[in-house]
Amino acid sequence: MLNGYIGIVSRRGLCQIQIERQEVLQRIYRTATLGKHSPRIGFWATLPEEAARHISTLVLHGECHEALRILNQSARESGHLLPLHQ
Repeated sequence: MLNGYIGIVSRRGLCQIQIERQEVLQRIYRTATLGKHSPRIGFWATLPEEAARHISTLVLHGECHEALRILNQSARESGHLLPLHQ
């Protein structure tokens, strides 16, 4: 089954990935905007559940570049989260 996920990418690779929910989205926006000196990009992606579990496991084990590679291969759709101006 496909689900929507959101997360953060930095120079280290994929830093976070979570299933898309409003409270998670707000946290991702805050985290991405706090990275002024170390650029972070918020993203969204549509992924099969199995791929998302595998990617999450890679992130937990510090395999951030590999997780990003698998995300790029597995995502059916993806894009950047545009910044909110408040």
